[in-house]
Amino acid sequence: MQRKLAAILHADVVGYSRLMEGNETVTLRRLKSLRKQLWEPAIAQHNGRLVGTAGDALLIEFASVVGAVRCAIDLQKGMAERNTEEPDHRKMLLRIGVNLGEVIIDEDNDLFGDGVNIAARLQALAEPGGVLVSGKVHDEVMGRIGHEFIDCGEQQVKNINRPVRAYRLVLGELPVPPPVPEATKPTPVKPLPLPEPPSTQERSTAPGGAGPGVMAPITRTRATIKRRVENSWTFAGKDRDGVAFELVISASELKHAAEGLVLGRHSEQCDLVVAHGSLSRRHARLRIGEGRLTIEDLGSTNGTIVDGMRLPVETPRPLRDGAQLLLGEIRFVVTETGGDHTSS
Repeated sequence: MQRKLAAILHADVVGYSRLMEGNETVTLRRLKSLRKQLWEPAIAQHNGRLVGTAGDALLIEFASVVGAVRCAIDLQKGMAERNTEEPDHRKMLLRIGVNLGEVIIDEDNDLFGDGVNIAARLQALAEPGGVLVSGKVHDEVMGRIGHEFIDCGEQQVKNINRPVRAYRLVLGELPVPPPVPEATKPTPVKPLPLPEPPSTQERSTAPGGAGPGVMAPITRTRATIKRRVENSWTFAGKDRDGVAFELVISASELKHAAEGLVLGRHSEQCDLVVAHGSLSRRHARLRIGEGRLTIEDLGSTNGTIVDGMRLPVETPRPLRDGAQLLLGEIRFVVTETGGDHTSS
């Protein structure tokens, strides 16, 4: 066996099992097409070596770390272009992790070692359609690829003893919809009552299609989380079709809900129902912790992502003012104003 320093790119298709369940033939045909028309040409263009595939995953080795990151950019841009004509439930998204480290090469030219493992762990933490790189990669490519990075801090990843510094590559995100002037804002959805009869525990999609600018109960949203009255938060925003949604949650509800409020798409298992196929039945939980609003992932398929970092399961994370939150394919921005949540 040999050892060498290499840049490793690990990519994985988000929600592959769900896509296969929906239409196995179409999914396999699209994967083959992507491999021939996008993945393999991008790898060759940046002098990479495809080490292995597992149907929905790619492991690629590069001699140049700049080549690895540029390949990641091309892959994500190419995927985005090919998704423009696809309905939401058929969009195919990649998560990508890139690391620079020592790898072990066996007699079959397969790669092993921490250099590979860290790339795989970074990929698992990346947001759908995003790229997460290690600190070593960031230091080598910063200022050389025409893209900025967001420092995501040190991450404790599985089977790696030391923390891994992670940076999110900024590929160009959708702008947050500007707040609607107060005079034109529709009446907010009332705060959810404390759990009593099942019929009072959910907010579901309004019947029929709502046009741009129309408010509807919480469902497929790209939203701003804004606390408009003291001791409450308002989730407001738009989906990709321009339909606006709004939900108000009071701090008193959260404080009196011993297990927090569960958010997801299943009306019988959640306190807050978001009728969107990219969310899991029980996706995430909101709580008040040490006077702050926190969120934790409940083992969702597509993940709960805060500021570009995928949360480990059942690990509460505070939502800071201005935080970007991604639940499945739904993007939120968190805005916080005054109020004291530490008292009953």
